[in-house]
Amino acid sequence: MKPFFHTLLALVAVLPLQAQEYSDTYSPGKNKIYRKGWIDFNKNGVRDIYENPAARLEDRIEDLLKQMTLEEKTCQLVTLYGYHRVLKDELPTPRWKTRLWKDGVGAIDEHLNSFYSSTKPAYQSEYTWPASKHAWALNTVQKWFVEETRLGIPVDFTNEGIHGNESLRSTGFPTPLGLGATWDKELLNEVGRVTGREARMMGYTNTYGPILDVIRDQRWGRCEESFGESPYLVAELGIQFTRGLQENVLSTGKHFLAYSNNKGAREAEARCDPQMSPRELEYIHAYVWRRVVSEAGLMGAMVSYNDYDGLPMASSHYWMVERLRDEWGFRGYIVSDSEAVEYLHTKHRTASSQKEAAAQSILGGMNVRCTFREPDTFVLPLREAIAEGMVPMAVIDDRVRDVLRAKFLLGLFDDPYQRDLKGADEEVEKAENQEVSLRASRESAVLLKNRRAAAEARGPQAHCGGGAECDRHRIRTQPLRTERYRRGEPAGGHQSPGGRKSRGGLCSGLRPRGPELAGIRIVPYAAYPSGTGRDRRGGGPGTRKRRGRGRDGRLAPYLRRKPVPDLAGPAWPPA
Repeated sequence: MKPFFHTLLALVAVLPLQAQEYSDTYSPGKNKIYRKGWIDFNKNGVRDIYENPAARLEDRIEDLLKQMTLEEKTCQLVTLYGYHRVLKDELPTPRWKTRLWKDGVGAIDEHLNSFYSSTKPAYQSEYTWPASKHAWALNTVQKWFVEETRLGIPVDFTNEGIHGNESLRSTGFPTPLGLGATWDKELLNEVGRVTGREARMMGYTNTYGPILDVIRDQRWGRCEESFGESPYLVAELGIQFTRGLQENVLSTGKHFLAYSNNKGAREAEARCDPQMSPRELEYIHAYVWRRVVSEAGLMGAMVSYNDYDGLPMASSHYWMVERLRDEWGFRGYIVSDSEAVEYLHTKHRTASSQKEAAAQSILGGMNVRCTFREPDTFVLPLREAIAEGMVPMAVIDDRVRDVLRAKFLLGLFDDPYQRDLKGADEEVEKAENQEVSLRASRESAVLLKNRRAAAEARGPQAHCGGGAECDRHRIRTQPLRTERYRRGEPAGGHQSPGGRKSRGGLCSGLRPRGPELAGIRIVPYAAYPSGTGRDRRGGGPGTRKRRGRGRDGRLAPYLRRKPVPDLAGPAWPPA
């Protein structure tokens, strides 16, 4: 009888949430916790410091932190994946009072965005569309955490947004690789602004983007998610995208750090094992993050599941605390990328159990575990680690502070709801946003033009561009001979109208200069082994003179040029 009575009380408490009238403006109802100018989140009838919008930010954080129990603190360090991922319910139900998140939760990810698998079609929910109904549904979930948990700590609603807010309906943009091809900083700022604005109007408060990985291997399966190969380009566009997003939501950049430098383009369960020097890590990968954090005020970071020099990033105190926070000034919170925490035990083998993996990640500087698992699988082992003295409470408090700071900066403790439901329908997919999408699509389409061999109107002929160097200004091209290309031989197809091949296989005006071989050859001139009798510039067999090396065996002149002057950065290792 007693369990039935408790269930009935919980049902009565939750029914008003789902029976609320749907209108153009959201109202949480006539609950006494909603006061004039503040919200009584802890329901004690007194305006505590953390409930006072006029109080200093750090004072509000400390006031709330000292009221939290161990259970409430650890629940802020985990993500609950949304409907059809982990959550079985679209809206709160009575059984939520018996689940781990009865003490709150740090974030809810991808709730009601209609996607739950890259191999399955999007699911349909009555709360997916229109945008106003989607916002109402997320408000309803938020209302449960504000009214039904002891301290009423609001949830951070996170969602993907690397080229538009991830939802069944929203303004879409080209992939980041296409956006990178625009080289248009002003456009990327506008793309970020549209993405963040649509996300906020639909009820989300944190967008996972931009991707700050620098492409290093074209075999990698996630190249289309990056802005490109240039760290300068990725940094410049990342700064603008972040600034645009953070006009309305938090921006969580990913993936931290060196994730795109995988050995052999490895991914996921395989050990990524990036192979690079410390200088390459510093000036290719860390360079981007340093600039986006310091110049755009990035408030979120997703730590990747790769290692570097044998040490997993997801437990690296050096990178997550000493560099990201202490040196670059990062003030937000760090989430794990999928199984980054679990891989400490199952892949990297630095942890003997999931309990030890949870401890390593928190000690290393991570704030919130985010993967497609029940939150209990992280929180319960973490509580065991705390009880056994593996993780000091001071460290837990530091990690929770970062999460609370982000929520206060978002304004969730002043007004946790997206009230303008009508505005959501007006904003998402509006004509002006579609114009930005069209502009991005047009600018992302790049036609490569060989200005030194402009195509002529008649026939398959091209001008070599060699000028006075060339005695045949017109050459006829032949298809690339792939079998010779694979062997590193000349592309071999440039022939004059008279049928006589040009010297060295290429007309002098088209012959590649320097180490950039423009796709014509795949090995440098000096790369043939000794004794082959092959002209090292590709002149074919039978040529006795070794043009690639001098008599003293040194490399050809262009391969022994003076190195590029060092970047204007600190000597390695950084101070």
